[in-house]
Amino acid sequence: MLERVGEFRSRITARVDGFISVKKAYMVWKHLVPFAVASLLLLMLSLPGLKLFFKFSDLLDRRGLLWAPAGILTVAAAVVYFQTIKSQIYRAYLWDNRDRVRTLCTSLAYVILCTLMAYGVARSVSPVEPTTGNIWASLLVALLSLTGIGWKGPSSWVESAGIKSPDYTDARSNAAKITKILKRVRGERASTERDVEDFLKAAESLQAEIEKNIEFEPPWMKCALREASESVLRMAGKVRVLFPLDDASAVRDFADACRYYSETQYGEFIESLRALGNRWHEWRYSSDRVGGGAT
Repeated sequence: MLERVGEFRSRITARVDGFISVKKAYMVWKHLVPFAVASLLLLMLSLPGLKLFFKFSDLLDRRGLLWAPAGILTVAAAVVYFQTIKSQIYRAYLWDNRDRVRTLCTSLAYVILCTLMAYGVARSVSPVEPTTGNIWASLLVALLSLTGIGWKGPSSWVESAGIKSPDYTDARSNAAKITKILKRVRGERASTERDVEDFLKAAESLQAEIEKNIEFEPPWMKCALREASESVLRMAGKVRVLFPLDDASAVRDFADACRYYSETQYGEFIESLRALGNRWHEWRYSSDRVGGGAT
């Protein structure tokens, strides 16, 4: 029974993670410090006698010249926060097929949550009706606080607590190198030793980076990543066996194999490359580019 509950929870978490980054709650913990800063800032700005928050929101309600600088500051803070989330998600995930969705949904979720929290703190100090000025002022305080997740402090605090995020920056770089190599050799009549060497180096580095990061992944992510790691390792092994650098004829045939020719002779490598094309769509060739993909 407990196993079924665990499996159900993992499936739900995996589905949610497809839209909002939740794995190992790393992003949640990183937002705690900015949320605390927003709360403290609001309490200070809302103190009786000062009430700077409410004075600022009243000025926004008047629709005067303050709208221009306030608008520029709001947009600038939103862009900084969005780009920070984008870079965090780029690092934390191996495959890029849901980068945009995760970045947009994660950003919106935390901006809305922090804005509501900011408005709630302000309202608890001095009950007011929701107005354009109040909501805008809450949004601005939230955005200015959320830009803090890109600072060194929050990251160090979270990681010192034992919560670490994988870093697939190098893995993505190696996957991109393989994409470039495949495009290059598929446009050549025959491949060279350099093509085979570059492909092997990038594939082995990619596999090593995946293995290095698996330990930081939640259980429901590890299976797919181990499978990908084994597949890349298997493909690299086939390249070493089927296209040895001391065999000039086999080296020349590497380009044909990357175009899915000579399946009788190089079928094992072609099968591995095609299978990995389900994860890295850019590795596919010709009509194989149409079809399913990784989650």
